[in-house]
Amino acid sequence: MGGRLENRARILIDVVKSLKKACGDRFATAVKLNSADFQRGGFDIDDAEQVVKMLGRSADDRTLAREAYFLEFSSKIAKHVSLPIMTTGGICRYGL
Repeated sequence: MGGRLENRARILIDVVKSLKKACGDRFATAVKLNSADFQRGGFDIDDAEQVVKMLGRSADDRTLAREAYFLEFSSKIAKHVSLPIMTTGGICRYGL
Protein backbone atom coordinates (compact mmCIF):
# COMPACT_ATOMS: atom_id res chain seq x y z
CA MET A 1 0.00 0.00 0.00
CA GLY A 2 1.31 3.40 -0.89
CA GLY A 3 4.59 2.42 -2.51
CA ARG A 4 8.06 1.90 -1.06
CA LEU A 5 8.51 2.57 2.64
CA GLU A 6 11.39 4.98 1.97
CA ASN A 7 9.05 7.14 -0.11
CA ARG A 8 6.24 6.98 2.44
CA ALA A 9 8.62 7.96 5.26
CA ARG A 10 10.31 10.76 3.30
CA ILE A 11 8.19 13.64 4.65
CA LEU A 12 8.76 12.51 8.25
CA ILE A 13 12.51 12.16 7.71
CA ASP A 14 12.69 15.55 5.98
CA VAL A 15 10.74 17.28 8.77
CA VAL A 16 12.94 15.78 11.50
CA LYS A 17 16.12 16.72 9.62
CA SER A 18 14.83 20.27 9.10
CA LEU A 19 13.95 20.61 12.78
CA LYS A 20 17.39 19.40 13.85
CA LYS A 21 19.06 21.76 11.41
CA ALA A 22 16.98 24.75 12.52
CA CYS A 23 16.99 24.05 16.27
CA GLY A 24 20.28 22.25 16.88
CA ASP A 25 21.09 19.03 18.70
CA ARG A 26 20.10 20.38 22.12
CA PHE A 27 16.45 20.66 21.05
CA ALA A 28 14.48 17.49 21.74
CA THR A 29 12.43 16.25 18.82
CA ALA A 30 9.71 13.66 19.41
CA VAL A 31 7.94 11.57 16.80
CA LYS A 32 4.65 9.78 17.35
CA LEU A 33 4.80 6.64 15.24
CA ASN A 34 2.16 3.92 15.26
CA SER A 35 3.24 0.31 15.37
CA ALA A 36 0.62 -0.63 12.77
CA ASP A 37 -2.23 0.87 10.77
CA PHE A 38 -4.25 -2.36 11.03
CA GLN A 39 -4.89 -2.49 7.29
CA ARG A 40 -4.25 -5.66 5.29
CA GLY A 41 -0.87 -5.16 3.62
CA GLY A 42 -0.41 -1.83 5.41
CA PHE A 43 2.09 -0.40 7.87
CA ASP A 44 3.22 -2.93 10.49
CA ILE A 45 5.79 -3.30 13.28
CA ASP A 46 8.55 -4.23 10.83
CA ASP A 47 7.87 -1.05 8.84
CA ALA A 48 7.90 0.96 12.08
CA GLU A 49 11.25 -0.58 12.98
CA GLN A 50 12.68 0.44 9.63
CA VAL A 51 11.34 4.01 9.94
CA VAL A 52 12.89 4.35 13.41
CA LYS A 53 16.20 3.17 11.98
CA MET A 54 15.82 5.83 9.29
CA LEU A 55 15.36 8.44 12.01
CA GLY A 56 18.67 7.49 13.65
CA ARG A 57 17.94 6.09 16.74
CA SER A 58 7.65 -1.39 37.54
CA ALA A 59 4.63 -3.33 37.17
CA ASP A 60 3.82 -6.98 36.74
CA ASP A 61 3.29 -8.47 33.28
CA ARG A 62 -0.50 -8.30 33.50
CA THR A 63 -0.41 -4.60 34.37
CA LEU A 64 2.09 -3.86 31.61
CA ALA A 65 -0.02 -5.76 29.09
CA ARG A 66 -3.11 -3.83 30.13
CA GLU A 67 -1.64 -0.36 30.70
CA ALA A 68 1.47 -0.05 28.54
CA TYR A 69 0.46 -2.11 25.57
CA PHE A 70 3.10 -0.65 23.25
CA LEU A 71 5.96 -1.48 25.63
CA GLU A 72 6.94 -4.61 23.68
CA PHE A 73 6.95 -2.59 20.45
CA SER A 74 9.11 0.18 21.94
CA SER A 75 11.52 -2.35 23.46
CA LYS A 76 12.01 -4.00 20.07
CA ILE A 77 12.59 -0.63 18.37
CA ALA A 78 14.96 0.61 21.11
CA LYS A 79 17.39 -2.22 20.38
CA HIS A 80 18.20 -0.69 16.99
CA VAL A 81 18.64 3.02 17.73
CA SER A 82 20.44 5.33 20.11
CA LEU A 83 17.44 7.68 20.34
CA PRO A 84 15.26 7.81 23.45
CA ILE A 85 12.05 5.87 22.87
CA MET A 86 8.74 6.87 24.50
CA THR A 87 5.57 4.83 24.45
CA THR A 88 1.96 5.98 24.59
CA GLY A 89 -1.34 4.27 25.06
CA GLY A 90 -3.03 3.06 28.20
CA ILE A 91 -0.51 4.37 30.74
CA CYS A 92 -2.68 5.11 33.76
CA ARG A 93 -0.20 5.75 36.56
CA TYR A 94 3.29 6.98 37.30
CA GLY A 95 6.07 4.48 37.83
CA LEU A 96 5.60 1.87 35.15
